[in-house]
Amino acid sequence: MTKKIEDGGPVFPHPGGANDVTVQTSHLGLSRRDWFAGQALVGLMAHSFVDGSDFLHDTGPAAAAYQAYRMADAMIAASKTGEA
Repeated sequence: MTKKIEDGGPVFPHPGGANDVTVQTSHLGLSRRDWFAGQALVGLMAHSFVDGSDFLHDTGPAAAAYQAYRMADAMIAASKTGEA
């Protein structure tokens, strides 16, 4: 059985939500998890250029993506506990 990953819901939800007939329910947009991971990846990459390291080259794209999603998962978890 595949474990469902908490994605945090849509990042820019439509005001009418999934019940709004004007919204294509098959594509409600980017999840908060994907948005957070993308933002984390930008930060990781920018930091590597500032401190002179080459994060992507040193770790590889798969490891960089893994770290970005770990950060995204932590942000979603923190937002649920009220510690964000």
